[in-house]
Amino acid sequence: LEFYLPFKSHNISQELKLLQFFVLLSNDQIKSTSSYCIYSRKMVRRYSSLPALGARSGSPTELPLISLKNDRGPSRRRRESMRVSATAVIAICAFFAVGSAGITAFVLNVRHASAVMALVEQEREDVDRLVRDKDIAKNRRLASDEDARSCQEDFEWIEQRLDITEIHLKEAYSRVEADDEAAREANEVIERLHKNLTLLQQSDDSNSKIHANIQVIEMKEENDATIRKLDEMQEHIALISKREALRRFGEGPHQVKIVLDFPPEPALIAPDGTTPKIIVLEMASLDLMPHSVYFFLSMVEARMWNGSSFISKADHALQASPRPYYKNEGDDVYRNFIEAGLTSVAFQEYSDQFSHKEYTVGFGGRPGGPEFYFNLEDNTEFHGPGGQTHEADPCFAKVLHGFDAIDRMMTMPLLPGGYSEMEKHVGIEGAYILPSHELLQNA
Repeated sequence: LEFYLPFKSHNISQELKLLQFFVLLSNDQIKSTSSYCIYSRKMVRRYSSLPALGARSGSPTELPLISLKNDRGPSRRRRESMRVSATAVIAICAFFAVGSAGITAFVLNVRHASAVMALVEQEREDVDRLVRDKDIAKNRRLASDEDARSCQEDFEWIEQRLDITEIHLKEAYSRVEADDEAAREANEVIERLHKNLTLLQQSDDSNSKIHANIQVIEMKEENDATIRKLDEMQEHIALISKREALRRFGEGPHQVKIVLDFPPEPALIAPDGTTPKIIVLEMASLDLMPHSVYFFLSMVEARMWNGSSFISKADHALQASPRPYYKNEGDDVYRNFIEAGLTSVAFQEYSDQFSHKEYTVGFGGRPGGPEFYFNLEDNTEFHGPGGQTHEADPCFAKVLHGFDAIDRMMTMPLLPGGYSEMEKHVGIEGAYILPSHELLQNA
């Protein structure tokens, strides 16, 4: 729609201000209006049915623009025109039709309608926001439920792990209690050693002492450990020896008969004119000296001493050795012992209840055997613990019969030069284990 409003050039600014005022009013929505005309100095064209145009356009902001042109006819000046919305034209028409009072009511209605529409729009926005907030809250609740389930599963898993850990802790606590006493003793030893080391480190000279003491302690610990192992081995060997002795030789008492063979010189007759040559030995109890007794009985049973001899004498002892005598000179008697594996005892067995008293029998050498000797006096101090060495000689038997034969051997001449070896050895014709029906009774 176009309206041509002729106006003078010098009044165009006022007319524009008027049009701007009505354009501002056109921003509100107008529900209905009547047919209006636009009047000016010269009315060029009349339009009617403006409400229909407004209805078709949908809203005042969508109304077609109206051109206002200067139609004064031919002129040298360029025609000025401007375009305004149909709502503005309606407002102008209403101003001229109803006057200032009518336009005031019209403007109030327009503003009221605009306020209502603003409230409706605001309410719609609030509803949309509430819907969005509801969706967000729902999503958060779902996430919270998922987190709660996950937390519950984690809590159950942690409880299981705690139960397992508690069981492990109880087991560990039991082990700690079992070793607690040993740990306390070890701590006490460590504390004592630490104090000793602290005292020794107070001077420069103490460093060497500390090192020496540490070495001594280490050596002592190693020695103690070795001694414990040896003791365990000795107990084991003694137990095996006792078991084998019982199996092979019975419970006892065990007696051994030794038949001597003196050289055939008249000078070797005993002082009383007899020629005694039998000696009977009774073994110690298997509870006291099981290994030594088993070792000696094994040699006698294997006939190892047959062909051996007594070779030396002294004031305190008379010794037999695996060496030949006049009847088998040149024989290697000791080889028989080596081949039989009967050369020495496994350890220096000793019992205070069966010591080296007069007329007892002990093994000589280190380790003891196969040589044995008769104690002609109480040799406990010399052959017992702390005597010749820190280890004692095993004492395993006593002379039960044949003291006169021993006295006869003591008359044998010695080799010159101060040695205790006899000029001629007294042979052992045979050594035998007496059966139970031939056992002699203790005197």
